[in-house]
Amino acid sequence: MDYKKIVILVVCLLIPFVQGVEIGVVVDFPDGQTHGECIKTNTGTNGYEVLKKLSLTTLWSDPASFGHQLCKVKGIGDDVSGSTCEYVGNYWRFFIQKNNKWEYMPIGFDAGNSCWNQDLNSFNGHYCAKEGEVIGLSYGAFDAPLPQIKSFDDICNTLAISDVKVYVDGKKESDADESGGDIQARPSSKIEIEVEIENLGQTQVEDVKGEIIIKDIQKGISHKKPEVLVDRKEAIARALAKASLGDTIIITGKGAEPWMMTKDGQKIPWDDRAVVREALAEREGVV
Repeated sequence: MDYKKIVILVVCLLIPFVQGVEIGVVVDFPDGQTHGECIKTNTGTNGYEVLKKLSLTTLWSDPASFGHQLCKVKGIGDDVSGSTCEYVGNYWRFFIQKNNKWEYMPIGFDAGNSCWNQDLNSFNGHYCAKEGEVIGLSYGAFDAPLPQIKSFDDICNTLAISDVKVYVDGKKESDADESGGDIQARPSSKIEIEVEIENLGQTQVEDVKGEIIIKDIQKGISHKKPEVLVDRKEAIARALAKASLGDTIIITGKGAEPWMMTKDGQKIPWDDRAVVREALAEREGVV
């Protein structure tokens, strides 16, 4: 009996593991404006591919022995001339941040077949993305001032609001969260907001302040759009400044207590009458 041999070929696909990284990019413009952006890419991605991920528009030359050359960022720079940029004295300088100072890159964005070895005295290879690095671009002459220093944490590690809970008169509002939403409240309602902030980096959080404007309050004023001022003293002074002869100003919304209480229980001395007298004294001809 003849047996046919069945040969099963098992093909193993070796997929290399590629680690995701984040690098900070600082772009310094001639008018003094500075753009910082965190770029997410893969380890070893060359500088050309990294900077193509910028949210700013970029214009590049055709590749040559020195790789691609960066000619314009956000319309600032020089026109492309084949495999180079038209040089008129200024150019987009390429930096890397080391030991909290800018150093000129001794290599290009994507020339050569290997990654640069991070030695500032080495001219072999091209820039490759590495976790936590900060690279910089600045348009100017070689000896022009260097860009503003921004650390990796300044650019990539920021604060994020991870959870928001809103309570109106002690009842949680299910339609309002960190994504937004509407709340049902009256002018006399007590509104409490719990905000959970996730510190994604090493940023020091000392205080978080916010202003809340309840849009539903304005719906009851149909004849004229109200001017909303959160600061009570400023609002009183503004009303007095706008008042004309014969106008009536009503100052309300606060009890008779000679103080205002902060969220941490601190009592601040307060008298609306004293605030009015001070505001009137500042009006020309009124004492």
